[in-house]
Formats: sequence, structure tokens, C-alpha cells
Amino acid sequence: MLKQIVLWGGLLAAPLVQAFPVEVMPQFAGAALSYEAQALPRNMAALHVTNATREVQGCSVRFNNGPEGDQWRRVRLQPSEKVSLAASFQREIVRLRIWLNCAPQQ
Repeated sequence: MLKQIVLWGGLLAAPLVQAFPVEVMPQFAGAALSYEAQALPRNMAALHVTNATREVQGCSVRFNNGPEGDQWRRVRLQPSEKVSLAASFQREIVRLRIWLNCAPQQ
């Protein structure tokens, strides 16, 4: 009985990840890219981008959390490469908008 109480107490005390809506607006210039947005604990978010093409892709990502200033990330993706881009905000995230722009590079 004591083990069950301790187990339930531990589960209830575990930190909860608050979910918030994430809108991703992708703009690809004919590229076969995939992406996945992820809500992280506190006031953080991440975007995972995978390049499924045979070309190097140049990507810029803009994270927007309402009235706070935008946070920009830029990355060059080699063929078959996957990268994770993250942003942390000062205020609690209520709704997050992410703009993902990618184009082939020489």
C-alpha cells in the first residue's frame, strides 16, 4: 500500500509540459523537406527540419510569440541532414507562429 502511495505521489509531482498551439507556415522552393514542431518545457519551442533532397538547402526560421520580438535562426542543410532549431522566450507562450523558408543553394 505504501509503495502505491509513493508511486502516485511521484507521478503527481512530475513536472507537466504545458501545450500551446503552434502554427508552422512553410515556404519551400520546390524542395522535399519535412518538419516537426515541438513544445518544450517552460517557454521554449523547437522545430526539427529534415532535408530529403540531393541539394544543399538554405533555411531561415522565424519564431514569433505575440508581442515579443521575433527570433531568427538560419541554417544550411546538407542532403539527408536533420537539424533542430530552438527558441526561448521571456514571456509564457500562449500561441507560437513559426515561418520556415527554404531554398536550394549552390
